[in-house]
Amino acid sequence: MTEQETTEKDATTTEQKKEISTKPTPPLEAAARRLERLLGGTTASPVSKSDSTVILSQHTNPSKIVKRWLGTSSGTAAKATLVDVSSAASVLLDPLGPCATGRDLLLNLTTPETSMEVEGEEETTKEPHLIAATREVEGWLLSLSVRLLWRDQKAAEALQLATQSIAILTTHLQDATSHGAVAGAASSARGGLSAAAGLYPLLARIYRYRSLAAEGLGSEELVSHAVAGLRTDMGGGPRVG
Repeated sequence: MTEQETTEKDATTTEQKKEISTKPTPPLEAAARRLERLLGGTTASPVSKSDSTVILSQHTNPSKIVKRWLGTSSGTAAKATLVDVSSAASVLLDPLGPCATGRDLLLNLTTPETSMEVEGEEETTKEPHLIAATREVEGWLLSLSVRLLWRDQKAAEALQLATQSIAILTTHLQDATSHGAVAGAASSARGGLSAAAGLYPLLARIYRYRSLAAEGLGSEELVSHAVAGLRTDMGGGPRVG
């Protein structure tokens, strides 16, 4: 290879790296990384002034942090597609981490061709996987997928995914209770409220979507079961104010 060819190759590589670094962050990923910051994660950029006040109270009530974040992210969520969700899952969730099962479910929602494109995007990004908010974001992305399937009149698929999602989040909660695992930020130093409480708003949301999917199938038994499950979940969770 001549000196000129080497120079041209180096220039091309530099331009490619610059293009990757300046590529705007997709909305779902940006929202997820904001929650990572709010829950005390260290993998994202520094928080803004408006976020700092919220972080001060995160250990007091992580459930409120998640609820508030869900409200501020509703616009982003409303515009998302299944491809967007799968792409976000591939980048945000560690394939070898605690959310590997949910990640696989989300990636399998797209066509093989789209999945290859999503995997290609994952290879080009250098952003770290989520740590503090990984379970919450997994639940959020799963809930978005259930809602998208339901809106596309795919009630059976929505119901199946909702049931699988509930099992995943329930397992996270059981692990946090049994082994003291961290499901989000650290446990509260004041009131002892586990950060796993941040999963309850997401679990309730998925139960609600499962009920809607069951209604779409016209099964009263499934609807009753979904409603009963929601009541049990909300009654069995910690008091979050």
